[in-house]
Amino acid sequence: MSETDIRHPCGSLNSFEVTLSTSFGCPYEGPVAPSAVLTAAERSLAAGAAAVALADTIGTGIPS
Repeated sequence: MSETDIRHPCGSLNSFEVTLSTSFGCPYEGPVAPSAVLTAAERSLAAGAAAVALADTIGTGIPS
C-alpha cells in the first residue's frame, strides 16, 4: 500500500495515527533493525499520520 492509498480515503478532515507494534522484536523474525523502524515511521508520517507510536507487544525491548 502506498502513501497515497492511505491518505486519499481519509480526506483532509480526518486524521490517523500509526502504531508500529513490533518495533523492537518480532515473534517470527527476531530482532527488528532500528533502520527498518525508522523507515516505517518516516513512511507513516509522509502518508499523513498525525502521530507514530513505537510499541513492544511481545516484551523484547529491554533497556540496557
